[in-house]
Amino acid sequence: MVVGINGASYGTTGVSDVKSMVGYTRLDQSLSSTTFSSYESAGVKVEVDFSGPYNSGGVSALNPTTWASNALSWYASNCTADKCPMIEVLNEPWWPKWWGSNASSQANADNYARILKATSDAFRGRYGASAPKILASCEDQSWNNYWCDEWRKSSAVSNPLQYVDGVTVHPYGGTSDRAASALGSTSEVATAHDATGKPIYVTEVGWPTATSCSSTGDSFQWSEADQANNITNFMDWARSTGYVNAVMYFNYHDFGSCDWYGVVRSDGTHKPAFNAIKAEAAK
Repeated sequence: MVVGINGASYGTTGVSDVKSMVGYTRLDQSLSSTTFSSYESAGVKVEVDFSGPYNSGGVSALNPTTWASNALSWYASNCTADKCPMIEVLNEPWWPKWWGSNASSQANADNYARILKATSDAFRGRYGASAPKILASCEDQSWNNYWCDEWRKSSAVSNPLQYVDGVTVHPYGGTSDRAASALGSTSEVATAHDATGKPIYVTEVGWPTATSCSSTGDSFQWSEADQANNITNFMDWARSTGYVNAVMYFNYHDFGSCDWYGVVRSDGTHKPAFNAIKAEAAK
């Protein structure tokens, strides 16, 4: 199982720090080409998150052929299949925060299926068997894979699942029950696999440590020691399933006043979670 971390632009010091911990990082395509090349040059493999462009009109506002062509062009200029072995087709396309009030509509799901096909046609047409793995979103705002069911059963494209190599989930533990939250939403991961039969790529999961703050939208706050334990327990569970191909922890560095999901504090010092992830990556 691949163990990685959601990275960002923290300069050469950040790149070398990530390299000392894991061999994979998830980067948003909107980051600079310099950021990508710095990780690639260091030997850190990149999962490219083609997150948008976000649009309040929903996924329906995107032209599938144009989107796939733009993604392929960017990838060809900034990546190779060896350096960037996975690509993610849109970030959380079901979420109104990014995609407008009707984000989870059937019309948007139908167009997402078209985008998946167009992306597969474009990348596999150019790279053949060496194309990066194409990953589709299978999580949703109600944590029951409703969005995944909509696009995979869409009549707009025949069997959309044939155009993807795996599906992504973001199984944050939520704020309903502390004991359950510590484990992450393992049921969401299992449901996504049961629904699709595809390998699962956990491209975000995390536990913040700003204990003086209230809960975030998707997690309680945790002590640094508990954060490290939660990471170890979740990743060990994921590895035991046999169908989780990757876990990308969110994220490398603390940000904001309460979003301290990082394994590195805002001053650059390591939390216990840093060594917890390093140990998981070495397994």
